[in-house]
Parts: sequence; C-alpha cells; structure tokens
Amino acid sequence: MMMVQSEDPAPYLAAGQESRQPLARTALAVSIVDLVAEYTVTHTFRNQGTGHMEAVFSFPVPLDAAFMGMQATLAGETLTAEIKLRNAASRDYDDAIAEGHSAVLLRAPEPGLLCVSLGNLGPGETGEIVLRFAAPIRVADRTARFSLPLVHRPRYGQWRLDQLDVPTHDFAVEHPMTASFRVEGLLATAPVHCATHPARFERDGDAMLLTIEQGMLDRDLVLSFELQQDLPPSGRLIVDGDAFLGMASFVLPTPDAPRRPLNLCLVMDCSGSMNGDAIAQSRAAVTAMVDSLGEDDRIQVMRFGSTTSLWFRRPLRATPRVRKSLGTLVSTLNADLGGTEMGRALALALQQIALASKQGTSDAIILVTDGAVQPRDIKQAKAAAKAANVRIFVVAVGSAAGAEVLEPLAQSTGGTLERAVPAEPIDACVMRQLRRSQQPAPLSLSVMWQAGAATPMKVGVAYPGDAISVHAVLADATAGEVVVWMPGLGAERQIALAAPSEAPALRALIGQMRYRAAQKSQRASIALHYGLLTEHTSAVLVKIRAESHRAEGLPDIVSVPQMVPAGMTHAVFDDLDIPMFCRRPSQSADYSVDFMMCPPSETHYQVEEEAVEPVRRRGLLDLFRKAPLPRAMVRLPAITPERAREVLNAINTLLREAYSRDLFAPATLKIAIASLPDDMQEDARRILRALGRQASLTHRAHAMLLLVSLEEVMGGEAPDDDTEAWLAEMGADSEVASIAQMRDLPRIREVLANGVPACDVVANVAR
Repeated sequence: MMMVQSEDPAPYLAAGQESRQPLARTALAVSIVDLVAEYTVTHTFRNQGTGHMEAVFSFPVPLDAAFMGMQATLAGETLTAEIKLRNAASRDYDDAIAEGHSAVLLRAPEPGLLCVSLGNLGPGETGEIVLRFAAPIRVADRTARFSLPLVHRPRYGQWRLDQLDVPTHDFAVEHPMTASFRVEGLLATAPVHCATHPARFERDGDAMLLTIEQGMLDRDLVLSFELQQDLPPSGRLIVDGDAFLGMASFVLPTPDAPRRPLNLCLVMDCSGSMNGDAIAQSRAAVTAMVDSLGEDDRIQVMRFGSTTSLWFRRPLRATPRVRKSLGTLVSTLNADLGGTEMGRALALALQQIALASKQGTSDAIILVTDGAVQPRDIKQAKAAAKAANVRIFVVAVGSAAGAEVLEPLAQSTGGTLERAVPAEPIDACVMRQLRRSQQPAPLSLSVMWQAGAATPMKVGVAYPGDAISVHAVLADATAGEVVVWMPGLGAERQIALAAPSEAPALRALIGQMRYRAAQKSQRASIALHYGLLTEHTSAVLVKIRAESHRAEGLPDIVSVPQMVPAGMTHAVFDDLDIPMFCRRPSQSADYSVDFMMCPPSETHYQVEEEAVEPVRRRGLLDLFRKAPLPRAMVRLPAITPERAREVLNAINTLLREAYSRDLFAPATLKIAIASLPDDMQEDARRILRALGRQASLTHRAHAMLLLVSLEEVMGGEAPDDDTEAWLAEMGADSEVASIAQMRDLPRIREVLANGVPACDVVANVAR
C-alpha cells in the first residue's frame, strides 16, 4: 500500500467514500539529552461531517513517561490545559459541551492508556492537540533504549473501562505519522538503530538528527543506542519550589564470582494475539538462550494460551543433547493456543520449578507475553512465587501487554520487566533477563545523601550490569555528594552533586516516582503539585465560543479506532482448538495440561488404515496364488513372569545400546528381536503382541517409546534427561503422534507380573 504525504486525509480514503474518521495526522518531536527524552505528540483532528462532532481517541503511553502539559489550537486560538482533580475536570468539560463551547479533556483511564476527547469541533473545522511528556532512557549491558508505544495490540479478556475508552481496531483506517529526533549529550555519537521504522540520519554540529517522513500509527517506535563504554556516573540537583530533588545515576559493576546453577522455566505466550512478528521473535529468543545454558542448569519450556503445553515432563539438565532438542522444538512455538490464561501458566511453572529446586540453585521464571492481565488473575501465583523464593522476570511484548500488573509482579519477586515491540528482536531482552536470573538475588544498595536533610526514595530492583538512578527530596542545596554502598559486590560509588538547576523533565519524572511511592491519601496532592496525569487527575481546557458559533444540542460522538498492528495477520483472534502432542494429562492440577505427545486423532487412524489396506489385499492375493498348506491348531505354552522379565530385559539392553550409539532406525526393534537367541525370538514376538506392539517392529518411534517404557517400569526410575529430550523432540514429529498411545505402562507391568497365558493358534504344518 503506497503512502502519500498530504495535509488532507482524503488521499487515504477509498474512492467515493467520505471519511468519518477525524484523526487526520500525527507528528512526533523528540529531544534526547543524555538519558532523558522530552517528546511532543501532535494529533490533528478534522471534522468532515455536517454537524458538530466529539472525537474520542484512546492511545498508549509509556508507563514510565511523565505528563508535562497539553495545548490545543481550536478555531484559531491556542489554549493551555489545566490539571485538575478528575471529577472537577470532567465536570468542566461536560458543562462546556452542554453550553455549546469547544473543549478538550485528557484522562488516564488506566496505566499506560490515555483517552482524549475533543468536543464540539464544528463542520469543516480542524483542531490540533499537542501533548508533552518526559521519559527516561533505559540502559543495560551498554545498550540505551528509547521506546514509544503508538498502537495497542488487540487484548485478550475484558477491559475495565467505559465503552468509549476501549481501544478498537479497524483494518480500513490509516493514521499517517511523521517523527523527528534531536539527540545531544551522551548518546549523540553512539551508533543508533531504529528497529521499527526507516529513518534518515544526519549531523547538526554535536547533535544527531533522525527523521521519519512516512510512517503509520501501526507499530511502536524504538531507538537503540550501542554504547562504546559504560556511562560515567552523574549527580543532579533539581529545583522543586522551596525544596530540591536529588538524582544520581551510575552503572552497577559486574562481579567476577562464578554464577550459581540455574533452575529455569521459560514461559512463552502462544495466544492468538502473538501471531505474526511477535511469535517469530519468540522463536529467535529461545534459540539465542539455548547456547547460553550450562550443563549444570536445568530448563523447562512452557507454551500457554487458553491451555498450557510443556515441552518436557520435567525440567531437564541442559546437556548438549537437551540443547539440541530445544533447538528442534523451537519450530513448535506457534500462536495457536487461543487466549491468555496467565495465572494458570504461572502456577504450573512454579510446580515445574519445585521439581528441580535444590539448595544452591537460582530458581527463576522468564515470562514472555503480550497479554493484558488483571491483578486478581495472578494474585495466587504472585504469593506462591514470593513464598518459594522464585523470581519472575518478564518480557512484555507490545503496548497491550499489561505492564502495569506485570511490573509489580516482577518487582515483588525480585525480578525485573523488559519491554519490546513486536518488530524489535526480543532475544536481547530475554538474554538480559537470563543474565539477571543467573545471579542469586538482586543487589542490596545502601545510599547516603550528604546534601542537607534528605528523604530518600526507594531503590528499585537492580542487577549487575544495569544502569540505575537513586533519588531523594532535599531540604536545601548544600553542596555534597551521594555515597552508594554495594555489599554484594564489595564496592561503593561516590558521586558529586552538580549545582541546582531548572530541569522540568527530570522534575516531572522524579515527581511521578514520588506519586507512585506515596500513600494513597497523599497521591492526589502530589499529582497536582507536579501537574501529573494520573488516576486522580485529568487535563482540561475550554474554548469559549461566541453566541453565534456555539453548537446547538449535543455533538455526534465519533470513536477513533486504532490501526491493526503491523505484523498481525488476523483481525479477530478466536480461541483455537489445536491439540498439541502430549503424553498424558497432569494429575495434580485442576486444569488440563498438554505434554508434547498425545493420543492420535481419528484422522491418524484413517490414514494408517488406508495405507495398510493395500498391503492386506496383496497378502490375501499371495495366499490364494500359493498352494494351500495343511493347517492345524497348535497350543503355545504360557510364558512365565520370570521368562517375560528375562526377554524384556534382553530387548531393553539391545535398545539401550542402539540409543547410546544413536542408531535408531525404522527397523531398530526388528533388528533387536533378530539379535536375540533363537529360543527367545518367538517369546519376544508373543510378548510384543500381548503389549499391543505388533506394529512396533518397523517403526523407530515405536522402538524409542518401548525403550522409555521399559526403562521406567523395569529400572524403577524415570528415563534420563537425554532420553526425555529425545522423546520430546520426536513428539514434535507428526509420525510419532500416531503411536504415542502405545506407551502403556500398566500393560507392561501386567506382563511382568503375570506373564503371557497359553494360547491356541492356527499354524501351517509341514508336508
């Protein structure tokens, strides 16, 4: 689809159609100085109808961004919004609309989501709304990252919002967007990469300029800066009325001590909303992680959506054979499991972690998801993880991911949250989380402010290699420094504070941190003090119109839909009922759990019968062509339990040798039977018939399943990790699905206990 730059939205419409979508264009202007970004979002609305209109548009905003102000130009007049308590702002807006004036109301219905209402825009009129924000630049492992969500991905589950506030999606709409960046200070000379949009780069003195000329609001915007060395420590004093705000930033050193063995469960969202780029990036993330595991680590991988599917029956030691199987099983990572039942997935992940947890291991879950979740859905899993000392590290994909719930989940367990957009490789995020999970715990920091009386703010979860900031409210600007002790690393940092300065962006960001850390009774006053947009406050402005230009009656409400996110191939994500290969259902959970091998479907049976029937017909024809032989009833003696155990032990030994030499082939079991002593071969065939394995002789997967069953029943122990990995790997192969039901342990135990009874058979008799 060709994009055309135009002031008029008409080129984006189908021929003969009149647009009722009022969002004409969006422009971004971003200024990055050191590790702080100030950006403006300008939305231009146009009323193409014949009556007055109220445009309602919900759009994402970074969770860590702080609101800095709103202006609007209506009927040629530019107005500045005022931050008020939420009810007062809504009342001012409603009163203005009822009296025929124009007004703009900006609200935050929930964290990470803003809703703007532009009321009483007259026919043919254009309204321009300019929003200003500040956001921190996150740094880890010498990578600085600026991320700006621009579109909501469809969310699984119900929004707890008014109907008009809920983001909707429409394949037919297009929202054009342009963007410009100016980078100064620490990042101005760093190599930069825009993973989401084609951008033009140029220099302007010491500054770097980036321009995106033709974009759409169908994907988030991400810039990544590769730092050539660790950032130098810095200290700031920011004027805040009669007080001051202190901030010190530095990079935590990396210890030289050997890491602890990791007991990890990788929980991958495979719901329908991950379809497209997100699931492709998830496969790349698993592939990248495999090579970083050591042989003393244990790994389990879980797919989840409406149901859950484990790759292995238990966490396996990351041997070369297990890592090879992980690489093979990556191809089964598909967005085919329906919705996002995250609470159940985390509960099962904790059960898997418990199976392999030992003293001296680092127990962790890495959760990759784009799903929104309500706090109540993960309340029990959150409490269980804290009680079991299992850290949960989250990679939130896309702007619809419920980071407002997932970040507290991670922080409360000692984990962290990383954000990624679907078009951005998420393997770097997963690798950073893997690096953190290999540490025994987050670092414990002790901070002392020497600049006058200080009220320190809580330090968040941090790990070696991360860049962090510490903050405090200071009574005065007495010169001094910040001393940070890091007992876990045996190190400290002394950071001098610069002279006080006006820094509106830093003031807003630190003010928002104060708001989030404050008690509920204090939050409203803090939000008003810093002019923040929160659940307690909204921004409102009113354009007073002359009597002759006032609207009569209430305006028509037009909800502006989101574009369908790029990389998503379906507009509607229905729950998919696609059975995964599973071995058996979980007996301990109150919900179904699919393993990598499952009973065959009816289709498998039909295909097998169709394939076998011609062979049967040919056998009958051969029988008729040959001269008939005398036949008689022959009685075969019973096989005692002792004899059955002797024969099965011999088969097990031969299969184990074939497995250890990686010699499994279609006729492995047939060759093994032929290798037995002559007096055992007939008994072996009879025992296989008693086990329902008469078709096993020429199928390598049958032989593998028989080996696993015999190892588990006769050895009294579960198969070793390499065997389990190989079995799971074969479970991803379609040929194995047709015979997985033959792993019948009770039948093997019955033969070992009772042997095989005597039977009468019809046999040919020699002439």
